Amino acid sequence: MLASRSSPGAAVRATVVLGCTCVAPGTPLGSAAACSVGWQRWSLAQWMAFHLLLLAPTLLQPLLQVKRFKMFARSLLGFASGSYLVSGLFCVSYLVPVWLFKAAIVLVFCAMLKLLLAWRNHRTADPCSDCPLGVFPTCEWNLPRLLAANAHDELPGQIGITTIRTHSPNARLDRPMDLPTSHNRLSG
Repeated sequence: MLASRSSPGAAVRATVVLGCTCVAPGTPLGSAAACSVGWQRWSLAQWMAFHLLLLAPTLLQPLLQVKRFKMFARSLLGFASGSYLVSGLFCVSYLVPVWLFKAAIVLVFCAMLKLLLAWRNHRTADPCSDCPLGVFPTCEWNLPRLLAANAHDELPGQIGITTIRTHSPNARLDRPMDLPTSHNRLSG
């Protein structure tokens, strides 16, 4: 969760990231569930298959860009993460020596995290990659919002910026951008 102040003494405005907001409650729920399940009756294959099934919606989510499905998938991702780590580190030991099994749990978790992030990054488009408006967050699209959100800061006024050049590979580098006088250049 990110927070910013619009002026000194003002209430905090919070920007919430949907995926993180859904993963966060899933993790403690998965951890609690892992402590209440009798994992000793599960074979290693059953235990692994259960946790892989919990990841299936996360694999489908980049292909199905629907908000409710993303919330469901990310909640299950948090649940799977909590359940896998807690049960793997504290509730089961399928291999001897135990330290080797626990090291494998952490390594597999890190590998799956890397694979899932690579899959998501490969399958979801980055709207900024081909944008002619510059490099986010100081691009022509977002800069007016940044300046308006930080209008109380004295630093931008002391720098004396009159133009900002875009640094996008698709934008002309010699084209200056005049800073807007209103807080939202796009609306008027």
